[in-house]
Amino acid sequence: MYQALKETVKIVEKEDFETFYKNALVSSIDEKANKFYSRMLSHAGIKKKPQGYNIGLNEGEAAGRTIHHLHIHIIPRYYGDIPDPRGGIRNIIPELGKY
Repeated sequence: MYQALKETVKIVEKEDFETFYKNALVSSIDEKANKFYSRMLSHAGIKKKPQGYNIGLNEGEAAGRTIHHLHIHIIPRYYGDIPDPRGGIRNIIPELGKY
């Protein structure tokens, strides 16, 4: 699993996300997707290489897993992307967290 994570990070660091989200916006399927792509294009880190990552998963219903399968969250992080990065994944998008 660790090797897969390292390889995924390499892929993320090579990706041109500005072009990726611009292309996604052109072929967007609905308004919710449009809002997401537009939000990502306005992200301060869109042209930067990530300076760190949060890596996590939800294992078990008590932890928030709703579909019984394994997936791992790899979240690129940037200095200053949120005021206080302590708490990791739980606080990466404060307005979306419900806890």
